[in-house]
Amino acid sequence: MAQNRIMTISSTPDSNAIPGEDFVHPNTWYNQDFNGYRVTEHPLYTKRHLRIVCVGAGATGLQIAYKAERILKNVDLQIYEKNHDVGGTWLENRYPGCTCDIPSHSYQFTWHRNPKWSHFYSSSPEIWQYFKDVSTTYNLEKYVQFKTSVDSATWDEESGKWTLSVLGPDGKVFSDTCDILISGSGVLNSWKYPAIPGLEIFQGKLMHSAKWDDSYDLTNKRVAVIGGGSSAVQIIPSIQPKVKKLIPFLRSPVWVTTGFGAKYAGPGGTNFKYSEDQINHFQDKQGDYTKYWVVDDTGVEHEVDVVVCATGFDTSFTPHFKVVGRHGANIQDQFGDFPVGYLGIMARNFPNFFLFIGPNGPASHSSILPILEWYTRYAFQIIEKVQTENIKAFEPKEKCIRDLYDHTHELMKRLVWSSPCRSWFKNGKIHGPVTAIYPGSRLHFFELLKNVRYEDFDISYRTGNTYQFMGNGYTDCEISPDGDPVWYFDDPFTQV
Repeated sequence: MAQNRIMTISSTPDSNAIPGEDFVHPNTWYNQDFNGYRVTEHPLYTKRHLRIVCVGAGATGLQIAYKAERILKNVDLQIYEKNHDVGGTWLENRYPGCTCDIPSHSYQFTWHRNPKWSHFYSSSPEIWQYFKDVSTTYNLEKYVQFKTSVDSATWDEESGKWTLSVLGPDGKVFSDTCDILISGSGVLNSWKYPAIPGLEIFQGKLMHSAKWDDSYDLTNKRVAVIGGGSSAVQIIPSIQPKVKKLIPFLRSPVWVTTGFGAKYAGPGGTNFKYSEDQINHFQDKQGDYTKYWVVDDTGVEHEVDVVVCATGFDTSFTPHFKVVGRHGANIQDQFGDFPVGYLGIMARNFPNFFLFIGPNGPASHSSILPILEWYTRYAFQIIEKVQTENIKAFEPKEKCIRDLYDHTHELMKRLVWSSPCRSWFKNGKIHGPVTAIYPGSRLHFFELLKNVRYEDFDISYRTGNTYQFMGNGYTDCEISPDGDPVWYFDDPFTQV
């Protein structure tokens, strides 16, 4: 029979104070099994090791890398990037006239400011160079594996981790796992050709604005530009001086605010005048293509050498890789034509998963970069809670998502974005929900993200005991040589 031992009472952590399996307490009441629970030997709020994977090394990936290095402790960060370099949409979008659509001095990280922009609205190459400078200045590429695509991510309920299928630069598929998955692949980089009859048989030069061929010379070419959105209004004036003939096809007219630029309009508005024969309305169901001709909706044929599709991107807010969450839920199917999420950063059925930026996030609230900073701050609060409180999984509650949905779209009624016109904010529809815009102000959103509403989440733990994170009854400051054991002597109300 094993000899009974008496526990040593100590005011500091002591291995002799840890009762063994054969320990018999002199107080017989304590010789019971508390549901098989055992105290784990660590101080309060110890940050357990986590692995974080971020998909994409554009603005989101760089922001995550910079802040993780300075805020998070005891984590491994891996960023997978499908391209050969950082920069995301600004690496890929190099069409003529491609510039920022807000003042350049607003389009920068608050922690890396550039006072030397060459233009008020800087060009795509200059913006990309800014992101490249960010990457090299802070050595962020050490976290990135380039020419690597995440094909799928599947949630494993038992382990509380994501399992990834990844295509490496050598063309081989490998697996990876992570505790936290971040989709930073963006919205404005998954381009698509329009579904127009005959487009596939057109034998002239066919280009998409997001996949521009710099080697092709447009000089003296007859060019048709399909689209009238942000890309088209930059491309058309940029290529007009060199082409032989330019035919823009617009599905709907471009709106200009009343009285805008009146002092520049010239006598009778002649500076803004256009001739009717240069305006073409193209409708999907009536227009088509032959080998070298474009047929408009009136049946008139236009012979062209080049067709430029400035027709936008897949703005469904679904990640560009397959994501399978709880109960076999597929995020592509769940979002469909009407994505619904939580604060534009999370979704039901997909635990430990962040979207930068998801449905009804502040996608049109001036510069996206400070918004990404606030998203990062918000996500890191949750990640640190996962680390310190032994959390296995978190996801927003269904009721909270539905309540937020009701509030979002009731408030959206007041805004111009809900008007019956076709827009990517409504996923290309005339009538339907606005899925791309947060219905409040930018400051309203920032204020909302200051503190995480943990009551909005379903949280599960790695063990059956919610309070195992409390550990052995000590704090880190009592163990660390640099700890301050009288920190509470500070004014207790300074943080209230």
